[in-house]
Amino acid sequence: MTPQEIAARLPELTGGPHDDASITAMAQITAEAIRALNHATFPGAALSEPATVYRVLGELAIAANRLPQLLTQLARWLDAEKTAGRLAHDSGSLDALYRVLARLDEATRWAGLLGGALDDAQQATAGLYRPGGDGEDQ
Repeated sequence: MTPQEIAARLPELTGGPHDDASITAMAQITAEAIRALNHATFPGAALSEPATVYRVLGELAIAANRLPQLLTQLARWLDAEKTAGRLAHDSGSLDALYRVLARLDEATRWAGLLGGALDDAQQATAGLYRPGGDGEDQ
């Protein structure tokens, strides 16, 4: 299956059904997609057009702007489980949970900033091109 075929099928996953294994697999897909992008954009690899950078930055901005919702939902789940008395920690204390919640709150704020920065970077690339006489990407 090509990356384009995979990308076209991913929206099917939003409807579920979802369980712990599928949620973990989707996070793994995300991590591996970033890894594949790292390899694909290595100097001298396949990247050849400023327009591609523009499109990639746009997709990454969308991803980053979706992270705050995900992180907030994870934090809310943990907090609800704590409130219901369904969480424990190896140490016997829930201090680690409070640290997790604080770090998720911080990550949520950073993700929002990342999304905004990627949006700005994308907009800044809008006029870039490889000159070849006609002003179009070559």
